[in-house]
Amino acid sequence: MDASEVKCLSVQQPYADWIVAGFKRVENRSWSTDYRGPILIHASAKQIVLDEQTIWDAEELGQTEEQLDALPLGAIVGVVELAGVISQVREDGRIRGPGEFTKELKKCVEACGEKLSHELLDQQSEIHYDYNSTYWWALARPRRLTRPIPCKGALRFWTPPPEVLDQLDLSILDERS
Repeated sequence: MDASEVKCLSVQQPYADWIVAGFKRVENRSWSTDYRGPILIHASAKQIVLDEQTIWDAEELGQTEEQLDALPLGAIVGVVELAGVISQVREDGRIRGPGEFTKELKKCVEACGEKLSHELLDQQSEIHYDYNSTYWWALARPRRLTRPIPCKGALRFWTPPPEVLDQLDLSILDERS
């Protein structure tokens, strides 16, 4: 992949960490994209407010509040494949139910050569099925960088500056893990 084609997405912590760790396989977004392929995950400079639900989710994943506070901010932390975008509204105008969402998620991820357990699929449906989201981005093949690369983020897709890309082994975008 050419450096000018690299796509990056800023996500607030702890969600950026959960994405590259493989715990979060869906990113809820208000916008769609035709792009499919590798996306660098950037941890935004600002962490979300840790509400009771986020702290409970973290505990379920074995993370303490102190560990959440120590997550890197303002840095590229890993890469995932954008396997597909699932619209909340079907072509016939009806809203997708949780079962249909899970089925579509499984199909997208398997198209990238990855299989998710029934338990993980059910967990993703339970956690990420959200009537307030217009699009569900199906994420596959998460890989964490060995060390975060500090840089400023941006909204929507963006390309990191050359001095940041110079610190990144671009082969990670093509790796099959």
